[in-house]
Amino acid sequence: MLDITPVKDDGMTSCYDVQLESVGKWKGIGYELMYLDNWKFLFKEESTKGEGIWERGVIAPRLYFDNLLETNYLIEKFHGIHIDFIDIPLVELESALDSILDKRLPVLLPVDTYNLPWLNGFYGNIHSRHIILVVGKSKNEGYYCNDTRPYLQEPIAGGLLTLKELNEGYAGGIGHFKISEPQYSFEDICKILKNIDFNMFNSMREFSRYIKENEILSDDIDEFDGGDGIIVRAIRNIVRARIHFQKSLKYINYKYNEICLDSNVNSFNIFIDKWKIIKGLFYKSYIKGDYSCNNIKISKIINELADEEEEAAINMMKELSSIR
Repeated sequence: MLDITPVKDDGMTSCYDVQLESVGKWKGIGYELMYLDNWKFLFKEESTKGEGIWERGVIAPRLYFDNLLETNYLIEKFHGIHIDFIDIPLVELESALDSILDKRLPVLLPVDTYNLPWLNGFYGNIHSRHIILVVGKSKNEGYYCNDTRPYLQEPIAGGLLTLKELNEGYAGGIGHFKISEPQYSFEDICKILKNIDFNMFNSMREFSRYIKENEILSDDIDEFDGGDGIIVRAIRNIVRARIHFQKSLKYINYKYNEICLDSNVNSFNIFIDKWKIIKGLFYKSYIKGDYSCNNIKISKIINELADEEEEAAINMMKELSSIR
């Protein structure tokens, strides 16, 4: 069994990203720059329609931003981790897993949470697509897997997924890792950092005005599918993006002497905390049953964030322009 330590759930990072993080740590090559373009915000036009759960509500479809660079592209460029996704039929799944494991490499495996015995509350109860990491095989029994369980639970390291559970829960396709020496320069990092979209700060101000002038509807804030309301989930994505971008800044600060981003790293602590407050205020409005009771407070904080984040972006551009 491969000695890969699973990542503990932080309430923010997706089941896919945590597996990439664990592989980057295992190989000692990092993962942090896969989040290099995560500082984003977009309040789209009123007619915007989302996909999947993001069709729900009036506000959340306008907040869902999907214009990030490919995570897979960034982790390959900066960390040398390439992921090939292969469409494997169920009858060939075991031989495909065995072949990759024989090369001392893990496998990304999409499964139905309904069939994962260590997922309390989901096992035998809730169907949803989830990504786990296959790290070894138990002869004639099944496969050892790592999983970052949700709700801040301790992760699963080498949990046994029986052949029956595998066959019934397999959700199609596997991810095969290839590790190589990354090819990039410090200038490549700076180029992405310099590509900040300054329009996002006016978009935040527009969102602030909307919240101030409009009521929150039940479709936006009511809980569904055993989880938070869609607007709370949308704000959580914004928090997540800033946490991840800060990871990239910390990594750059640690690895490169050409630039000092201490002030930006510290500023993001404030931004993250304020977006968490906004998320909490929306949730409190839901619990209270008066969905718009905190709108003025929320609007004010968003407006403050627009100014503060814009100032941080200007300062970072100055720092980047000073590099020779």
